[in-house]
Amino acid sequence: MITTGGHGIGGKLTLDEESARWLPAPLASSKNMILPRRDFLFTAAFRRRVNPATDTGDLPGRLAEAGIDAAAALREATEPDYVMWAYVTGGSRQAAIRPTDRGAALQAAVATRTSTWDPVLRRLITESDPATVSRFEFTAALPVKPWHDGRVTLLGDAIHQMPPVGGIGGNIALCDARDLCQALTDVHGGRRPLADALAGYEDQMLPRGFATVRASRRYLTLAISGNPALRRTARGFFRLCGALPPLRQAVFAD
Repeated sequence: MITTGGHGIGGKLTLDEESARWLPAPLASSKNMILPRRDFLFTAAFRRRVNPATDTGDLPGRLAEAGIDAAAALREATEPDYVMWAYVTGGSRQAAIRPTDRGAALQAAVATRTSTWDPVLRRLITESDPATVSRFEFTAALPVKPWHDGRVTLLGDAIHQMPPVGGIGGNIALCDARDLCQALTDVHGGRRPLADALAGYEDQMLPRGFATVRASRRYLTLAISGNPALRRTARGFFRLCGALPPLRQAVFAD
């Protein structure tokens, strides 16, 4: 595991009638990447598709039958709708934020760093509940060789942890889960021995996972870079992708 030279500070602004009056539609309903002259901000709106109090049917009972604490499992589902924001910085700029800072202190540090930003973006940060604000370090896993022995394998962050920049880590973990499920299904159906199935899974998972680690590190480099030409080029490219759906599909289809 290595450090990446970057870290993030994130928080949540509750989506309610008050915030709806001043939040523009793109911030209140979708994902956004903001790449100003320095640092980076990502936002994403989270809205419940169902009301857990009335629309979960017999799910709590089924969870209880499976030995799962239904209240704990559904706790996040009962959380109010919100906009999540993540401020990303790195290099010498992150040194001023003390590792011991928490909540309101982190929020104040981000507010200071973004004092010249658009007032709406600053309000998104400053009106978030300080209890939701936290700091997270960005680390990345180093490539490993296939082990192809034993009955234990790995997936997701357990093997190819990466900075959460680019929104691809969770998707790759799901790809791992799909392939591992297929491998174990083949074992259960008598089509492959366990050792062969796990080796085949690892041969797929490792190259894909560590290629994604490299991609996420490139995205982080862009997010924290102070190179004006690089940032202008990136902004122009992302705007072009936003304006041309076929290009966006071609670039981000994977």
